[in-house]
Amino acid sequence: MVSQIGHSVSHRSATRPNTNCPFSSRHPQNATSTIAWTKTLAMRLPSGLAILAALSCGGDPNVRQKPFILTDRASLGWGAEFASAVYVGTSVPQSLSVENRSGYEDLVIDDVTKAGDSEFAFRLPGQLTGQQPSDVLPHTVKPLKKTYIELTFSPTAVGRYSGSLTIKSNAENVTDLKIDLYGSAIKKGVDGGANQTPDGGCP
Repeated sequence: MVSQIGHSVSHRSATRPNTNCPFSSRHPQNATSTIAWTKTLAMRLPSGLAILAALSCGGDPNVRQKPFILTDRASLGWGAEFASAVYVGTSVPQSLSVENRSGYEDLVIDDVTKAGDSEFAFRLPGQLTGQQPSDVLPHTVKPLKKTYIELTFSPTAVGRYSGSLTIKSNAENVTDLKIDLYGSAIKKGVDGGANQTPDGGCP
């Protein structure tokens, strides 16, 4: 299943060969090869015919014609999801996967912005230390390809933090995709445990 809002929902599917399909000699045997096979059709046929051929032969219905953005998560959390936290003075990275589910057109990311607490930071593909996000934008994601945005949480004091990341693109499903950010920070004690936690406990 694919969410219309731009976040993916895990699923597994298998595709059986269709002997009635005129392209059966190249028909894929699994979901991964289905996507590649659908893309091959897109390059050889007009888009409308490619979609019909892919669907009639068991192709992946989740492959879209227009740019279609999907992320592997709707939010990113540091510590809270494991009933723990990040130590003050440390920096913990995470990666956000951004996929173009279109089999035909490029996804163009025009802008990426962050709001909320300054303890969250992000870096785009190709962005070097000292560069601004605008230095590497726009960023193009080819059909059926992924890119990754690196995020870090570097708490400076005990507490709970929140923010958001907004990805602006030419995606047909959502042009401004918002990813919520949240984290919890504790101070490390002498014995290695926490000697100071946010009000109300941790996380």
